Amino acid sequence: MIFGGRDMQINHATITRIGRTVFIEPENSKCLVYRNGKPIKSKTELGHLDRVIFGWNSVFLFKQVDDKRHDERIFGREITWEFCKEEMKDEQNIDESDTEEPEGGNCCSTM
Repeated sequence: MIFGGRDMQINHATITRIGRTVFIEPENSKCLVYRNGKPIKSKTELGHLDRVIFGWNSVFLFKQVDDKRHDERIFGREITWEFCKEEMKDEQNIDESDTEEPEGGNCCSTM
């Protein structure tokens, strides 16, 4: 996938699938990747409805089509950037100004 934003590296993360299990792994320590508001530092398994953030502004909701479980923390909620920022702040005590895209920010990185 190709997308970009603040704090995105050229090769930001690797997503692999082994059988039905999906993993995500940042390419190096400079690559900001978060799962449900918590930073990922090594190869990590993704679960149904995990929120994955790359850098500071690319948010994805991971879904496994045949998995019918639901996450009580997000059940019935719309998953937006605002929701994910709040989740990050709650998990890490992050200053809200750190999650804002700077004017003229990078928009064309490759992953």
